[in-house]
Amino acid sequence: MKDPAPRRLTAALLMLLLTLLPTARAGEPVSLRWRFEPGKVLRYELRQVVAYGSKPEGGRGVHTERRQDVDFHWTIGKVEADAAEVTLTIDRVHVKVEGDGRPIAFEYDTAKGTIHEDGPYSARLVELLRALPGSEVSFRVSARGEISDLKPTPALQAAVRQAGTLGGALLFSEEGIRNLIVQTSPLLPEASVEPGATWTRQVTAPMPMLGALVLDRTYTERGPRADAPHVHDVDVESNCSLRPTPEAALEMKLLRQAGKGTFAFDVRAGLLLSGRLEESMTLGITAGGQSIEQSAETRLELKYVPSVEAPAPAPSR
Repeated sequence: MKDPAPRRLTAALLMLLLTLLPTARAGEPVSLRWRFEPGKVLRYELRQVVAYGSKPEGGRGVHTERRQDVDFHWTIGKVEADAAEVTLTIDRVHVKVEGDGRPIAFEYDTAKGTIHEDGPYSARLVELLRALPGSEVSFRVSARGEISDLKPTPALQAAVRQAGTLGGALLFSEEGIRNLIVQTSPLLPEASVEPGATWTRQVTAPMPMLGALVLDRTYTERGPRADAPHVHDVDVESNCSLRPTPEAALEMKLLRQAGKGTFAFDVRAGLLLSGRLEESMTLGITAGGQSIEQSAETRLELKYVPSVEAPAPAPSR
């Protein structure tokens, strides 16, 4: 008869190893951090719809809706300390503009060419869009998602300047790209957090001749998903306020505003899987004895596209 002692010893060692292995259970603190690997490519699809409204006092309102789909990828460069050098490359852009206040009809997909164009700015916008695929923007990003040293290529800057402000061209300006990255990538907490923990981020957007728009975001860690414990959901609420400049030529008031969304972060892979954000704002503007209401509603969705050779992370909700 064989001595059972070796088997008991092996079982005891296995139990000891299991107790020493790290596990992530619901309710335990977790570190939400980007994990950067030099040479790694992260592909994303961005879908954004912005609806603008304008209504003068006692008059008829007009409405314009702009949809922008942008496929892009990050290439991770040098990684040091708590940050990485990143190159963002635009792969595809689809823009569609419609409005009921005046004859606006424009649609262009860089993967297909012009779909429909009818407007005084079409030629300028098409020229910009044709130049976008392959355009690059370099920046640094910390493990918390803080962006710095953002630099579009001179060719991209020149194309945006030539297109002007029509048709959403400013989205691809230096400030527009910075705001888009900040919108689509949440600021991660400084320390490990448990479900229910909150942290904040404030962003100030200058408005020339008028003052500044201040955006305060509050993030809430909701914990791991039951079917994918490595994926953590983070809710976000947005609040806007105005800082008018005393010498502004018009009076501006924030009448209504709302903002909410959610992000999914893979703590095992150290990357953002998806994000959804909805924000709306209505301003009351008075100048020269006339009043007008202007509104903007933004819906934004971001989705990580895994490479074909890697297993897909848990789907976003």
